[in-house]
Amino acid sequence: MKKLLTIFLLVNVLSAKAQFPVAAFSVDDTTICGSCINFTNLSLNATSYHWSFPGASPNSSTAFSPSSICYFNPGTYNVTLIATNSNGSDTLTMSNYITVYPYPPLSLYTHGDTIFANQGLFHYQWYLNSDSIPNDTNYYCVALHDGTHFVVVTDTNGCQNSPATFGPIFLPDFTPSDTDFCSGTCIDFTNTSQFSSGDSAFITLQWYFDGGSPSTSQDFSPQNICYSNAGNYLVKFIMLEGIDSRSDSFTVNVLNCTGVLENSFSPQQLFLSPTPFSTNITLHFTEAQKESAELSVFNSIGELVFEKEILTEDQILCLVALPRGIYLVRVRSVKGVFTEKVTKE
Repeated sequence: MKKLLTIFLLVNVLSAKAQFPVAAFSVDDTTICGSCINFTNLSLNATSYHWSFPGASPNSSTAFSPSSICYFNPGTYNVTLIATNSNGSDTLTMSNYITVYPYPPLSLYTHGDTIFANQGLFHYQWYLNSDSIPNDTNYYCVALHDGTHFVVVTDTNGCQNSPATFGPIFLPDFTPSDTDFCSGTCIDFTNTSQFSSGDSAFITLQWYFDGGSPSTSQDFSPQNICYSNAGNYLVKFIMLEGIDSRSDSFTVNVLNCTGVLENSFSPQQLFLSPTPFSTNITLHFTEAQKESAELSVFNSIGELVFEKEILTEDQILCLVALPRGIYLVRVRSVKGVFTEKVTKE
């Protein structure tokens, strides 16, 4: 009986001294889209650890549970953990353990006021100034509002592109040579956009001229955009860099001026003030001869809104009843015709 007890105690002592390590681990995700993941160490009886992550950054670690192990290139990758103590080591290799899918390809281009993404992806969601546009899930987006447009696309693997990786900073802006003019007039547009230094060469420009001819342009500052018909027409300017699109717009007012703007008065013979005005306009004739004249006022679409027989002498014209807008004042006498565009605030 004493001999058996001695053997039992000896076995227990040897067993306590010979605890070998057992390597084991898990990860928060084995299928990723080019991102960083964290590993959890489940090993037993170990005092030190060596991890190997081929294809990752970093590609090795001695931490107990490594975090932020990043995979940037598509493929399948092994992970190895060697758990060690004073009695030995245990190696666990998980073959093809991590699968990395690529981000879906994304490119944008514009046509007129519409932005197009490449087709064939599983899901599209367009955003304006970081806010999702409800129900705008086609591969294209009509840029109805000014601001920053971008799209997040998802493929069948559940991978999304990264809208945070935008390109240079740019703010579209432009100035037309005229904003209220007669039909049959051609105007110019000056690009006053702001660019980060050196970035203009990487930005695509797209102009859209509703009612104009030509109706589109990719020039930096388009010239000779002609409008044949009266009306209010939208001008939209879109700047595109990579997957970042920003736009600005303005409305020009094309007037029906047929038979109205044929000045034969010398510009020094008649002045109107103030411009703009709120209630009254003063007519000042530099050569007041008190001749009979016809005074007419037309609105922005060519309709006659005020008419009066006057004498060619200084006087005040009361237009308080007219709404705010752009008007043409015409004075016709035997000396000729004078017209001037004025704005009522």
